[in-house]
Amino acid sequence: MGGADPLAGDYNGTRPEIAAAYNFNAILGHALVPRRQKFLPTLTLDKDLAPVGQQQGVSIDFSTDGGVTWLPVKRLTDPTVQILERECGIRFDGNQVPWELYQAGSKAQVRVTATLRDDLRLGTNLPNDFTSPLAVSNPLLVDASDRFHWREVLAGSKYFANVSSGAVSANLADDTLALAAFAATLKGAWDMADVSGPIELEGLDSAQYDLGDLITALNGRAVSFAASAAGRFPQVQSIDYDFQAQKRTLHLETFTPPESALTGSGAVGGGAPLGQGYGAGGPSRPRAGASQSSGIAVRRMQLTSALTAGGNAQAQFVFWDIPSTSYKPQGTAITIYSYKNAAGSTGDQLDVAYRPDSQRWEVIEAKVGVGNGFITFTTAAALLASDASQASCPVVLVWEGNNPGSTVTVYNELGWEADAGVDGYAKLCSADGKWKIIIVPCPAGAS
Repeated sequence: MGGADPLAGDYNGTRPEIAAAYNFNAILGHALVPRRQKFLPTLTLDKDLAPVGQQQGVSIDFSTDGGVTWLPVKRLTDPTVQILERECGIRFDGNQVPWELYQAGSKAQVRVTATLRDDLRLGTNLPNDFTSPLAVSNPLLVDASDRFHWREVLAGSKYFANVSSGAVSANLADDTLALAAFAATLKGAWDMADVSGPIELEGLDSAQYDLGDLITALNGRAVSFAASAAGRFPQVQSIDYDFQAQKRTLHLETFTPPESALTGSGAVGGGAPLGQGYGAGGPSRPRAGASQSSGIAVRRMQLTSALTAGGNAQAQFVFWDIPSTSYKPQGTAITIYSYKNAAGSTGDQLDVAYRPDSQRWEVIEAKVGVGNGFITFTTAAALLASDASQASCPVVLVWEGNNPGSTVTVYNELGWEADAGVDGYAKLCSADGKWKIIIVPCPAGAS
């Protein structure tokens, strides 16, 4: 007794009741492209954290009364069954059809609880903005399917009630927020012009420049070398000395600091105009790769030690952005700090925000909640810790989900403080329909 692939339509016409590929609208709310798939192990986990299904991670039940009652397939007199490898189906491997199913006739039913891959992608889209130095948009499509996922147990699953109540665990994932932050990081890292090339300077002992210095402008000419609206500048990559001609050649390349993947910005402060250099009376030399911007990034981390209210703990990145040895890879441990008395136990996964103003990672309190919406907004006025909310905040960008319109009222449950006119993140809480502040930069001078 075998099963026909419900997706590919391979068995259409083999029996009168099989006329078309199975329609998943009633289960998923949308159709799937007709193609071969296979039953994958359940997302619901057993006590040993393995898939709860007993047949290669898949759960199979049978009914002899038309689906009124269900029993596990191991209760059959001949429970030998295989999960097909190249299609969504099962095969009973006994010499004959199991006696219980044969006796039940038209009331015999078999139920398979497994995981299927959806055709819809978890995605986000960032439009071009007017602060970019690039005149022409250059769309970039990034396949990050190996890093960001959406896994859910549907309401029709026999495990749904227990998973929803927390009675059993499941391998669920909603990386919507992480994907939006990743996209913003990529855009911030690459939305810039290319400022590079050689520059000749007269003399060998005038204003001094070293490898790694940032060059911000041409002194006395009002020519800025900013490669982006965030204030990135070219960096001295090499220096040629011509002792006979008594001149130097600086070779410049646009500088992208490694920390840009963490902070979401990468704007580096300091630097010197050509003709001024560093030294007495000039600007201090910026620390290599030090981010001085007000950019904010939210990352998901897992505690490797307990975090107490007001304290700090060790944690690891659960996901990572750009595959480079210059960046902190997935699993790298760092120190995170409690904010607003946030706390957690070893193994907890928390959303943690990098605060450039305090130059550290701080836990976002969990009571912000999860909803269907994520926006960037601008504070309409100075925000005080005692302010319960702030109305008429301009909406800068709708990342995902519901669009609140051109302005929004944001709620300050975590007691944030911020200057007027700064950008922050807010998440829509499904419990009460309020846009709640996730994070905003600290006021100038605060730590």
